[in-house]
Parts: sequence; structure tokens; C-alpha cells
Amino acid sequence: MTAADGSRVGGFTSSYALVVGETKYSAGWPKLPGVATDVRLVQKALEGQGFVVTVKQDLPFEELKNAFEDFIDAYGLDEGNRLLF
Repeated sequence: MTAADGSRVGGFTSSYALVVGETKYSAGWPKLPGVATDVRLVQKALEGQGFVVTVKQDLPFEELKNAFEDFIDAYGLDEGNRLLF
């Protein structure tokens, strides 16, 4: 990765992000407006910084847990990778 002045920053070879959007809550909580738009904006910003972005939205608990585990298994074993959740 390169800083604004052109110098190299960090020793990362690749950058990966897992962006999670949740709109559906239970126990009387209202649905959150704007989450889909926010997720797209975050995805675009991260991709602009060189991240490969995985997006997950409105997953039940077990699927969300699996999404984190799958993401780590796919990208977290290479010490040169940077992960963002």
C-alpha cells in the first residue's frame, strides 16, 4: 500500500474486508433504514483503497458466525494479508 506521499506503508500483500449490514432486529426493535446504502458506500470506499470486499446482509446468527469463520479461513492464513471486519 502507498501513502499520499508515495512511500510504502505496511508490509501487506493483500487487503480483505468483511462488511456486515443488519437491518432486521427482533424484540420490538424497528428495521434500520439506510443500511443497504451505507453498506454500498463502505464497500466502494474500501475498494477504492485496494480492499477485496465481501458483503453479508441480514444473516441469521449461525450464518453470520459461519461468514466470519469462512472469511478468516479464506484470507486469514496468509501472514501478508490484512483483514478488516
